[in-house]
Amino acid sequence: MLKGIMNMKNKLSRAHWLLVGMLTMIVCLGLFCACDSGNPPTETTAPAHSVTNAPAEVTESPATESPTEATTEAPSTEAHTEPPVTEPVTEAETLPADKPTDALVLTFCDTPLNGDFIDPNTAATFEVVQDGDMGSVLKLSVADSKRISDPFVKIKYADYMVAAGLEPAAWNDCGVALVLLKVEGVTNNKLEMTASDKSGEKTKTVRASGFYKTGKQDWQYVMLPLVENAAEGTLTELRLDFVDNPKAPGETVYVKSITFVKDKITAMNMMGAELLHVGFATVEIPGLTEEFTFVHITDSHVSAFSDADIKSWTSARHTYNAARRNAFTADGLYAEERFPLLFDYADEIGADGLFLTGDLIDFPSEKNMTLLYENINRVKAKSIFCLGNHDWNYADDYMTGNAVTTNRPLFNDLTNGDPYFSYAEYDGFIVAAIDNSSDVVTQETVDKFLALCEKGKPIILLLHVPLHVDTLEPDVRKAWGNRNITMGPGAMGSDWGSVRQFYDAVCVDENTPVVAVFAGHVHFNHEDTFPNGVKQYITSTGYTGDLRVVTVKPAN
Repeated sequence: MLKGIMNMKNKLSRAHWLLVGMLTMIVCLGLFCACDSGNPPTETTAPAHSVTNAPAEVTESPATESPTEATTEAPSTEAHTEPPVTEPVTEAETLPADKPTDALVLTFCDTPLNGDFIDPNTAATFEVVQDGDMGSVLKLSVADSKRISDPFVKIKYADYMVAAGLEPAAWNDCGVALVLLKVEGVTNNKLEMTASDKSGEKTKTVRASGFYKTGKQDWQYVMLPLVENAAEGTLTELRLDFVDNPKAPGETVYVKSITFVKDKITAMNMMGAELLHVGFATVEIPGLTEEFTFVHITDSHVSAFSDADIKSWTSARHTYNAARRNAFTADGLYAEERFPLLFDYADEIGADGLFLTGDLIDFPSEKNMTLLYENINRVKAKSIFCLGNHDWNYADDYMTGNAVTTNRPLFNDLTNGDPYFSYAEYDGFIVAAIDNSSDVVTQETVDKFLALCEKGKPIILLLHVPLHVDTLEPDVRKAWGNRNITMGPGAMGSDWGSVRQFYDAVCVDENTPVVAVFAGHVHFNHEDTFPNGVKQYITSTGYTGDLRVVTVKPAN
């Protein structure tokens, strides 16, 4: 019986443990189903970071860390895809209405962003202020610092243009910067600008300087030539040194605008500069049936040279000619830059011809010869040309046999094959060009001239060196170190028989067919009358923009 009870007890025990096992499995299965139901506990639904306007389809993995850890740890890029955000407010939208509207015209507006674009050194301060009708202007002042030094500001031009919604200007569109400014209490008047292109692998930098009038309280332009040679790239940064060696704090320059143009001629036209200075003369000739107009151009002293020229020269010749190029600069323009305007003017007024009386170029470089022929050939007016002493000479090879044989023939095509004597015949008169660039006239040339006089037609005579006349001499000596550089009695060539013969035929003979003489050489305007009543007209320098309109008309 006892054995039977024990067997029953063992069976119940096995049933008990089986029941416990089954209940345990049921509980575990329930927990597993609860965990996989897609309904996580509410305390884990908040994302570790929030994104404004995140799309609804973007989900975040639930955080397993504590709330503090969840907000400080960067989300894993493997755990989720970063949702797009709303477009940020662009800088252009934050600039006021008077922001720049043209990338070639840098203006300034009052905005908190100015500190991002304008960076003064310790010697400078800046602010954008209102100046009456001029509107917003950039005020640059010398800082009240312990040590006065040259003040400057750097302007992040490209960033500023992008902020204004503009594409920065191309490097080769910025040949010249035209700064519109006014000054207050400034002692030294030098303005310097450094332009940089940092858009490529190598930084390009150019620097230019100009001068303003310190006593002028009104607005004025300063022209700063920047880029001579075209190059690809973008203008990215400017540095403006606005006061040179200031004497005290508070010296101020106001800048309204910085305008970029391709060349100096365009800049000067914008400034309203007078690029040409036109004189006038009238020559009356009996028997003419119509009126003619000529333009007299002389002494433009174009001093250009190419890389090929430099390679063919000695270093001394290069140095000297570079100095001559700078010497023949007026109003910031090199002679070769103003030279085409002289010829353009002749076409504009419909001139019948050009009186070209020498020293149009300062030396016979390849570049100068090209410019000379190009400008003469491109205009409609026919040119009558005589040589000046500089046209065919270098300073280190002056009036030599080599210069005669090598350089003078370069001008044959301008002188009908004879650089010493040429002429053009019109209906009713002749224009004759005679070479006296060596301060003499050869006997052969005098003979040709006298033969021309035998034609009986009135002659307008073109020379480079003026003929001596007492009323001219004082002004010549004053301009040329007390030297009389005219030709004739008491002047150059007076000991040459051919010079005396020529002078008498033109200036003394009362029956001379010469009705007027046009010359240059002395670099100023003058009008004089020879003993026989013939008038001589001297025209000033072409490199300064001087020329003369000559009207030839029937005598009353």
